[in-house]
Amino acid sequence: MAKDISHDSLTEMKHLLESDLETLLKLIVTHRRPVDEGSVRAASAILRRWLIEGLMGKLCRALRVRASFPVLDNGEVIRALPFVSDVAYFMTGGVRFNGAEVSGNYVSELPYTGKPRLPVERMHYRFMKLGEFTSQKRLFHAGNYFSCEEIIKFVANKLGGVHLDESRKGLYEKMEEAARAFTFGGPKSNIKRGTPGAEHLVIEPDAVEVLHGFHVEIIAAGASLLCVHLDGIRLMPLKIERRFLSRIDDYLGIQRQKWLKSARLE
Repeated sequence: MAKDISHDSLTEMKHLLESDLETLLKLIVTHRRPVDEGSVRAASAILRRWLIEGLMGKLCRALRVRASFPVLDNGEVIRALPFVSDVAYFMTGGVRFNGAEVSGNYVSELPYTGKPRLPVERMHYRFMKLGEFTSQKRLFHAGNYFSCEEIIKFVANKLGGVHLDESRKGLYEKMEEAARAFTFGGPKSNIKRGTPGAEHLVIEPDAVEVLHGFHVEIIAAGASLLCVHLDGIRLMPLKIERRFLSRIDDYLGIQRQKWLKSARLE
């Protein structure tokens, strides 16, 4: 056990992780209903706590384990973007809405010819360590790249996940524009909250709210956190039954992945 953590503190931290994962599951993995924007904002607070503020690393050091997360590897797309000048927007995504996969979405000035302008078909899931996961570039807009960490902080600190801050200068102004450039949800005629972007994809026929690209990325990061592995063994919180684990895998689109073992924090 790490010298700077008492037994009681370690126990409390383990219980907090299990509780947060159980809550995260309820927030972002829905059944026969759309994910609501308020739940996505609430999920960002959990992600900030464990992935950005150092709590996951602190717990892993105390337990002497290594954490890894299944994350959609977009490396080939990111490397291709500087050479495809007609593409002004790209979002990694990697989750399912109403059974449909939302990943590799991009906007090009050129008409579709039957072949993607970016190698989105070569994106695949692989395990990443925490630092690689949070530093991964996830969304591109108007020449700017935004990482998983930046997106979590923006939703948590600016959009009301933890704080509501309406100031938008410099980087935050660019992030606001990137977030709103491409939206998701129900038909525009159904929308009661939020403003559809210039590009709007109908993914939930019954949805009445607008989700934007950063919301989708929060859901994707949350799904990866729900699938966290410690020393290669999948963590299974006490109240998340095994039947829900397959639902999470399906949500990520990795239902064919075979998890050999699941563990609980004792």
